[in-house]
Amino acid sequence: PPLQELAAGIDALYLSGRGSLPSALLESLEAARTEAAEAGEPADVEVGGSHWRLAGHGWGKYRFCLDNVRGRVGLTDSDHLPTVRIQPRAELLHAIGPADTVQMMTKPFEAALGPLTWSVSRVDVHSDWQGLTLHRSMSERFVGRADARAIFEDADLCTGFTFGAGKGGGLSARLYDKVAEINRTGNDYWFDVWGERYDPTRGVHWLEFQWGREALRSMQLNTPVDVLAATGDLWKYGTTEWLTLRNPTSDETKSRWPIAPEWADIQRSSLNHDLLGGA
Repeated sequence: PPLQELAAGIDALYLSGRGSLPSALLESLEAARTEAAEAGEPADVEVGGSHWRLAGHGWGKYRFCLDNVRGRVGLTDSDHLPTVRIQPRAELLHAIGPADTVQMMTKPFEAALGPLTWSVSRVDVHSDWQGLTLHRSMSERFVGRADARAIFEDADLCTGFTFGAGKGGGLSARLYDKVAEINRTGNDYWFDVWGERYDPTRGVHWLEFQWGREALRSMQLNTPVDVLAATGDLWKYGTTEWLTLRNPTSDETKSRWPIAPEWADIQRSSLNHDLLGGA
């Protein structure tokens, strides 16, 4: 039987904004950071009409780390980094959609910092399926461009695969048991996302392609508008060019093996219906 798609979309969208940090804002952030460090807990700050909790430590290379229920933001006055780094929470992306998420997350910082040049540093495009069964022997049937590959197991049960290193801003993919991950992390809002489409007697498997900055640039994609418009193209490339599941034949060249029927279903994801270059 054909696979059943439960949901598809964007699960991560990391933004970078280049501009400058006004001196008055910089001073207030420094004061709040010192206060937070001394108190041992985050300090309340307001940026562009939006309320945040500022940590007494940085976030990676970013001196200022701001959090609220919508996501995490890094700010810096360094010339070597984008001024703003934004990482919305996945729950927000799935609740209001990526376009509204971009607007909601960027608006306060444009109000406080002035004009910013936005780019996407990472986007994760996913689709969730029922009807797929994973087993270790499938590894030999995957054909693609990823150099690295890993198999994950729980006792004798195959729970997933990863393809590509996912480092250096390249492209990588993950295919895994989503219900097992929900049981481990507690992100049970997914059952609401899936709604009546979800059959609790069947497993759910999540396929995700993580596009880093370099991979996006190779597709001539940079701004949030460009990336969101190309979601279908990213899925099509991922499932037709970069990674495929094949049914073995006597042919020694795996790339000539026919596409597995279940992978053909995945290629036809609802994501694939909106292509910049046409269907």
